[in-house]
Amino acid sequence: RQVHLDFHTSPLITDVAADFDASAFVQTLKDAHVNSVNIFAKCHHGMAYYPSKVGPVHPGLKIDLLGEQISACHMADILTPVYMTVMWDQYAAEQHADWRVLDENGASILQNGAVGGAASLEPGWKWLCPNTPYLDYINAQAEEVARNYDVDGFWFDINLTPPNGCFCHYCMTEREKLGLDSTKLDDRLKHFAMVVERTMDRLVTTVRRYRP
Repeated sequence: RQVHLDFHTSPLITDVAADFDASAFVQTLKDAHVNSVNIFAKCHHGMAYYPSKVGPVHPGLKIDLLGEQISACHMADILTPVYMTVMWDQYAAEQHADWRVLDENGASILQNGAVGGAASLEPGWKWLCPNTPYLDYINAQAEEVARNYDVDGFWFDINLTPPNGCFCHYCMTEREKLGLDSTKLDDRLKHFAMVVERTMDRLVTTVRRYRP
């Protein structure tokens, strides 16, 4: 039995994992006959659950939660694929507006399908475009985890094409070089499918250097 332990935790939440009990955690998994559990390295808020030197560590976390979960699970012969979000990272989106997926009017797009500029109060994750230097950031995080932890795999989430493609400077420029028409939805989707594949190729190549 394989389960996904969803753990998107706002940085406003304090004392994350302050009462973490490794033995109780593993016993719960064993009682449920779990053989493999996805645990979080980085969530949609952009928070790391280990002592990262690349991205922000959750401010409410005082332990290496990722490391403790892996160690405890492995002692019980439970596999630990590691979760990392790709195109939804709220922290990175707030720090780097130039990394965001944009619509035809230059506004950020949100996970709920709404369009939101800088002053928008619409709820939803801001999409990030891996056709920008953001890919270097994600790749560095993946390499950090692969190098430092005995993970059993990676779950790269939200690496997909936005509904209308992307109008960021990087995507517009690349489509022009490729002879694709940014005014045509089919061309935008065709282009972003290439971006998605290129993103996954790079991440997989990186982590397999450490975890074949």
